[in-house]
Amino acid sequence: MSLIYERMYVIAVVTAVAVVAAFIVTGMMSETYRSQARCYLPTQSDTLSLSDESGNLPTAPKLPTANTETQQALLGVLNSAELRTTVASQIGGRNSEWLEKNVKFDLDTFNFIVISAYDPEPRVAREIAETYLREFSSSLDTTTKQRVAENVSTLVAAIDRSTGLVAALESNRQAFLETNGSIDFSTEIAQYHTRVTRFQDSVEDNISARASLIKQREEVTKNFQLRPEFSQSGYTEVENPRLNQLRGEIATTNLELANLSLNVTDKNPEAIALRNKLALLNDQLASETATVESARAFSSDGMRNSYETRIAEFKVSEAALDVQANHYAKLLSESQTRLRELNRLKAGSEIIESELRNARETLRQQRDRHAELELYMSRTASFLMTADAPVEATKPYFPILWLNLLVATLLGIVFSILAIITSEQFARYREAAPW
Repeated sequence: MSLIYERMYVIAVVTAVAVVAAFIVTGMMSETYRSQARCYLPTQSDTLSLSDESGNLPTAPKLPTANTETQQALLGVLNSAELRTTVASQIGGRNSEWLEKNVKFDLDTFNFIVISAYDPEPRVAREIAETYLREFSSSLDTTTKQRVAENVSTLVAAIDRSTGLVAALESNRQAFLETNGSIDFSTEIAQYHTRVTRFQDSVEDNISARASLIKQREEVTKNFQLRPEFSQSGYTEVENPRLNQLRGEIATTNLELANLSLNVTDKNPEAIALRNKLALLNDQLASETATVESARAFSSDGMRNSYETRIAEFKVSEAALDVQANHYAKLLSESQTRLRELNRLKAGSEIIESELRNARETLRQQRDRHAELELYMSRTASFLMTADAPVEATKPYFPILWLNLLVATLLGIVFSILAIITSEQFARYREAAPW
C-alpha cells in the first residue's frame, strides 16, 4: 500500500513541477496575436453585357467553389514569393521571411480560403491579413484585366484595320459605280428588262404589221392587174347615112331599070345587070342599121388608179416599217448588250457588296466586343468574395495558459509514470544481478 502512495506522490510531485514550469514558461513567452480573413471564389462570376440581358440576371447565389484544382491553384497564388514580396513591401518592419513563417493559408470545411496572420502586435497582424486579402484579390483581378487589356489592344488594332478595309471597300464600290455609270444596278437591270421586252414586242408587232401589209398589197395588186388601164366614159349614135345613100342608089337603079324596060326586053344583059345591082343594094340596105356610132370617149380606170394608189401607200408603209424594224432591232440589240453587261457588272458589284457587308459586320462585332471589354475594364467588381474581413485581436492567440497547463499536466503524468516504470525495471535488474 505504501508503494502505491509512494508512486502517486511521485506522480503528483512531477506533475506539479511540470505545471509550475509551464506557468513560469508561459509567463516568460512573448504574446502572439492572430488575425484571420476568409474569402472564396464563387462558382459563378458577375457578368454584364450590353447586348444580352440573359447573362446580366443572376440564376443562383454566389457560393464558394468546391473545385479542388481551382482551390489548390488559389493556395498556390497565396504562397507565391511574388505576392509575399508585394505584401512585405507594404508592411513596416516585416520582411518576406517573416511573412513566410508567420502567415498560413488553408481551406476550411465550408471551402473558404483562410488567411491567418500571426504577429506580436495585433494591429500588424490585422494589417498583414488585410494586405494579403487585398493584394490577393488585386492579383487575381489584375492578371485577368491585364489579359483583357491585351485583348482590348488587339481589338483596337483590329478595329483600325477593319475601319480602313471598310473605307477602302466603300471607295472601291463608289469608283466601280462611277466607272460603270450606275448607282443601282438592280434598278437599271429592271429598267432594261422592261426595255428589252418592249422592243421585242415592237419588233414582233412590226413583223406582224409588215406581213399584214404585204398580204393586203398582194391582194390589191391582184385586183389592180385585173382592171383595164382605160374604160369607156362616153358614147353617141347618129342616123346611118349609108341608108339614105343606098335608098338613093336603089331609087336611081329602079328608075334606070324602068327606063330600060321600055326599050329592051327583060333578058337584056343591061337589064339583068340593073336587076342584080338592085338586089345587091336591097341586100345592103337590109344589112345596114338605122343608126351608127357617132363618138366614143375613154378615161383611166378609177378602181385601177385607186388600187395603184393603195399599192404605193402599202410600199411607203412597208418602207416605214422596215425603218422601224431596223430601229427597234438596233435598240433591242443595244438593250440586250447593255443588259448582259449590267448582269456582269452586278455580279462584280455583288462581290464588292458582299465583301463590304462582311467587313462591316466584322467591324460591328469587333466594336461590340470592344465595348464589352471596355465595360468590363471600367467595372470595380472583384472575382474574390470576402466572407470575413480581418479584425484586430483583443486577446493573444499564443501563449494559451490553460492549454500549456493542460499539456504540462499530461506530460508530467506521463513522464512520472515512465520514470516509475523505469526505476522499477532498474531495481529488478539490480536484484537479479549476480554481483
